[in-house]
Amino acid sequence: MSVLALRQQSFVPLRSSGMEVSMKKLVILIMGILGCFFLGACNTNVSNIGVNDLTFVQHNSYHGYSVEEEPTISLRFFDTIEENRDFSKVVLFSNNHEFEAKNLKVSTEKNYQNTDLCKLNLTLPSLEPGKYTIDKIRIYSKDSSRDFNIGTWILDIKNIPKYEDIELKKYTILTGYFYFYKLELENITDKNLRVKELVFMLPELDVDYEIYSSHDFSNISEIYENTFLTSNSTQAFSFNFECHNNKYLESFISFKPFLKYTVNEEIRLMTLPTAFYSPLLSYREEQMLEKYTSN
Repeated sequence: MSVLALRQQSFVPLRSSGMEVSMKKLVILIMGILGCFFLGACNTNVSNIGVNDLTFVQHNSYHGYSVEEEPTISLRFFDTIEENRDFSKVVLFSNNHEFEAKNLKVSTEKNYQNTDLCKLNLTLPSLEPGKYTIDKIRIYSKDSSRDFNIGTWILDIKNIPKYEDIELKKYTILTGYFYFYKLELENITDKNLRVKELVFMLPELDVDYEIYSSHDFSNISEIYENTFLTSNSTQAFSFNFECHNNKYLESFISFKPFLKYTVNEEIRLMTLPTAFYSPLLSYREEQMLEKYTSN
């Protein structure tokens, strides 16, 4: 199986309806983000510690893991001075717990004149089963520290066995609005399986979905009523979301759900890969950001 096959990207086209409203929301979002640079709205420690030029994107995210996995998350932030990315230590706060991150890695995703859109990858220690809501991190740099709000991240840790009945072939990894989550699954057993639902929770979004299916991952357009995955077969599924409020238009979402399915009426769960949804990808991102980052 090739790496390209596993990491096929899915990009969503613009929906013409609501464009005018969503554009206004995005403008407000970007102005708020970049306003933190100049107004200091995100500062909890204003000492010159080398991280005062950072503004973290506010995520609305869900990650599901088995208890045997080490949770990994990617935080996006804007940085105006590249030399200041000196992260010696990062601590995450959740439910009266503190977790020190490891495997810190900072990379630049996009440069907009004097501002970089960056990504901080980090790994948490193995966690006990339960739900952890993370909304703040503390970055240590040099001899001081500073706290940042990062939105809402729900880490859902479940004690589930690892089954050898489904092989993941392709999946969504990056797209614009929270419109869909796509998978191509292969049933590697001689039993029929049935896909039931995605298991997740996004508190700020009121979400329903329908399941579509096809033999072609790039063209999933028909509702699949039975959601069976017959023995030794491959099928593509698209979970098409309907959000009942407009918060998805301005939400940066990191999404790693569980898949619930049945084998002979036995309910099973499997962890799924992460997809990232960015409203910036639904517009001409460079032109939009340059408007608010240029001097």
